[in-house]
Order: sequence, then C-alpha cells, then structure tokens
Amino acid sequence: MAKGRTKKIYTSIKDELLNPYFIKVDDDNFTVVNESNEDNGLYFCTTLSSALDRIAKMKVNSKGDTKSLREYVNEYNEMLNQFKESITV
Repeated sequence: MAKGRTKKIYTSIKDELLNPYFIKVDDDNFTVVNESNEDNGLYFCTTLSSALDRIAKMKVNSKGDTKSLREYVNEYNEMLNQFKESITV
C-alpha cells in the first residue's frame, strides 16, 4: 500500500434476492461483485439504486433467451420491485 494511504473498509450487502451477486460498499462507491469472483468488481456505481439496477439487468439478461419488449420490461420491473419490497419497512 502506498505511503500515507489507509486501507479501505468495506461493508458487504448480501441477500438471496441478489444472488449470485452482492454489493461491496465503501466511502466512494457501491461495487457490484459476482460471488464466483469476489476479487474483481463488475461495476462501480455511485448510488445503491444504480447498483441494484445493474444487478436487475444482469439477472434478467443471464437467461440468454428471447423476450418481447413487454416481457423484458415486465421481468426487469418485477426484479426491481422485489428489491424495493425487501427494503420497505
């Protein structure tokens, strides 16, 4: 580590809704990480909502099938709604 720099401290957000991804949070960003390769961040986001948006897109796209526009948008919105419902108190 460079002289004068302090080691970053991360908080990890892990939830079965996010699997196989999780989010590492530090003072600067929200890093989307795949559990199979925890050393490399996939996306660096400035907000939690943008990290969740990125995970929703990856989960919808991970099936590799063909969808109509309506099916894609519905599945994507359903995923985001699940995320929102899980944090609603």
